[in-house]
Amino acid sequence: MVFIDEKKQVITLEGELGVLEAESIYREIHFQIDKIKEWDKIILDLREVEKMDSSVFQILLSFYQTYKEKIVFRGFSKEAERVFQLHGLKVKNKKS
Repeated sequence: MVFIDEKKQVITLEGELGVLEAESIYREIHFQIDKIKEWDKIILDLREVEKMDSSVFQILLSFYQTYKEKIVFRGFSKEAERVFQLHGLKVKNKKS
Protein backbone atom coordinates (compact mmCIF):
# COMPACT_ATOMS: atom_id res chain seq x y z
CA MET A 1 0.00 0.00 0.00
CA VAL A 2 1.05 3.57 -0.62
CA PHE A 3 -0.19 6.66 1.20
CA ILE A 4 0.72 10.22 0.27
CA ASP A 5 0.42 12.91 2.94
CA GLU A 6 0.85 16.31 1.29
CA LYS A 7 0.73 18.24 4.56
CA LYS A 8 3.59 16.27 6.15
CA GLN A 9 5.36 15.73 2.80
CA VAL A 10 5.52 11.98 3.41
CA ILE A 11 5.05 9.02 1.08
CA THR A 12 4.41 5.92 3.19
CA LEU A 13 4.79 2.38 1.88
CA GLU A 14 3.65 -0.59 3.93
CA GLY A 15 2.98 -4.30 3.78
CA GLU A 16 4.23 -6.83 1.27
CA LEU A 17 5.03 -4.95 -1.93
CA GLY A 18 4.90 -7.20 -4.96
CA VAL A 19 4.50 -6.64 -8.68
CA LEU A 20 0.81 -5.70 -8.42
CA GLU A 21 1.55 -3.16 -5.70
CA ALA A 22 4.40 -1.74 -7.80
CA GLU A 23 1.91 -0.66 -10.44
CA SER A 24 -0.26 1.00 -7.80
CA ILE A 25 2.74 2.77 -6.24
CA TYR A 26 3.88 4.04 -9.63
CA ARG A 27 0.39 5.23 -10.51
CA GLU A 28 -0.13 7.08 -7.19
CA ILE A 29 3.23 8.86 -7.40
CA HIS A 30 2.79 9.60 -11.11
CA PHE A 31 -0.66 11.17 -10.65
CA GLN A 32 0.57 13.42 -7.85
CA ILE A 33 4.08 14.18 -9.11
CA ASP A 34 3.32 17.84 -9.88
CA LYS A 35 2.46 18.40 -6.21
CA ILE A 36 5.22 16.17 -4.86
CA LYS A 37 8.02 17.85 -6.81
CA GLU A 38 7.11 21.18 -5.16
CA TRP A 39 7.70 19.81 -1.64
CA ASP A 40 10.73 21.13 0.29
CA LYS A 41 11.66 17.57 1.18
CA ILE A 42 10.20 14.20 0.34
CA ILE A 43 10.13 11.67 3.18
CA LEU A 44 9.82 8.04 2.05
CA ASP A 45 8.58 6.12 5.08
CA LEU A 46 9.42 2.43 4.76
CA ARG A 47 9.05 1.41 8.43
CA GLU A 48 6.02 -0.81 7.79
CA VAL A 49 7.36 -2.59 4.68
CA GLU A 50 7.51 -6.35 5.22
CA LYS A 51 8.80 -7.44 1.79
CA MET A 52 9.68 -5.54 -1.35
CA ASP A 53 9.79 -6.90 -4.91
CA SER A 54 12.61 -5.73 -7.17
CA SER A 55 10.05 -3.88 -9.32
CA VAL A 56 9.24 -1.65 -6.33
CA PHE A 57 12.97 -1.10 -5.76
CA GLN A 58 13.29 0.00 -9.40
CA ILE A 59 10.51 2.55 -8.97
CA LEU A 60 12.10 3.89 -5.78
CA LEU A 61 15.56 3.99 -7.39
CA SER A 62 14.22 5.98 -10.32
CA PHE A 63 12.31 8.32 -8.03
CA TYR A 64 15.39 8.74 -5.84
CA GLN A 65 17.65 9.50 -8.81
CA THR A 66 15.26 12.21 -9.97
CA TYR A 67 14.77 13.88 -6.56
CA LYS A 68 17.85 12.78 -4.59
CA GLU A 69 18.45 16.24 -3.11
CA LYS A 70 14.98 16.23 -1.53
CA ILE A 71 14.47 12.59 -0.52
CA VAL A 72 14.95 11.41 3.05
CA PHE A 73 14.22 7.81 4.01
CA ARG A 74 12.49 6.90 7.25
CA GLY A 75 12.92 3.37 8.57
CA PHE A 76 15.27 2.19 5.86
CA SER A 77 16.39 -1.43 6.29
CA LYS A 78 20.08 -2.32 6.00
CA GLU A 79 19.32 -4.63 3.05
CA ALA A 80 17.55 -1.87 1.15
CA GLU A 81 20.34 0.57 1.97
CA ARG A 82 22.91 -1.84 0.49
CA VAL A 83 20.90 -2.16 -2.72
CA PHE A 84 20.76 1.62 -3.12
CA GLN A 85 24.49 1.94 -2.39
CA LEU A 86 25.28 -0.72 -5.01
CA HIS A 87 23.75 1.69 -7.50
CA GLY A 88 26.05 4.46 -6.27
CA LEU A 89 23.34 6.35 -4.42
CA LYS A 90 23.98 8.08 -1.12
CA VAL A 91 21.22 7.40 1.36
CA LYS A 92 20.11 9.91 3.96
CA ASN A 93 18.18 8.00 6.61
CA LYS A 94 15.87 9.83 9.02
CA LYS A 95 15.46 7.69 12.13
CA SER A 96 11.94 8.76 13.14
